[in-house]
Amino acid sequence: LMEGAARRGKEALLKLYPGLNVELNHDHVATPALINLAEKADYFIFASGSSKHQAFYTVTDYRKEIIYPSGKGASSMIAAFVSALD
Repeated sequence: LMEGAARRGKEALLKLYPGLNVELNHDHVATPALINLAEKADYFIFASGSSKHQAFYTVTDYRKEIIYPSGKGASSMIAAFVSALD
């Protein structure tokens, strides 16, 4: 996601789900932080439409369950997360 949209999505998710821990990562390559998130997160939202290939390959190497928003905006991220909970 675009960084601004990701921040807005995070704020909205925290309002919808108080106590939720949301971490954002905008790395373009396989960094230790990205790998750690891919391995440890309960839910992982990946905006493939605005990502770099190296980040995509890293995440898919470490995770099977990935939430893919349909668009690049905050509302797509929120809708995808809520849908994954159902």
